[in-house]
Amino acid sequence: MREKHRRTLYYYLKVFENEEREPLGFLADITTEGCLLLTEQPLREDSLITLKVALPRGGGLEEERLQFDSVVRWVRREENRSLYSAGLSFAEEDKARDIVIEKLINHIGFSDGIKKIHLYRGDADFH
Repeated sequence: MREKHRRTLYYYLKVFENEEREPLGFLADITTEGCLLLTEQPLREDSLITLKVALPRGGGLEEERLQFDSVVRWVRREENRSLYSAGLSFAEEDKARDIVIEKLINHIGFSDGIKKIHLYRGDADFH
């Protein structure tokens, strides 16, 4: 069971398997424990895969990519029937990866009640 709430990202980031040139799919949400991928082809449950995510520039992200080993926990066909969702957990703990994920969430993660985004406009704080 997932302990942390996954954070949806503003952008679907491209995800590549190993050294492939074509994207395997797109990163939809993420935590420091795992992520959700959207793919055109179903992934094999319980398989171990090495993935690379192309990271956006800015927001304190110095890295160009995030690489990790993950285990495919489940796969479901999406309602539109042209995509599959795959829930992945990271195969091992990695503090450096977790720092990059936290920066990524802070840079392009939606505010969903877990973390409030404060906007400053004049003398007012908006929550």
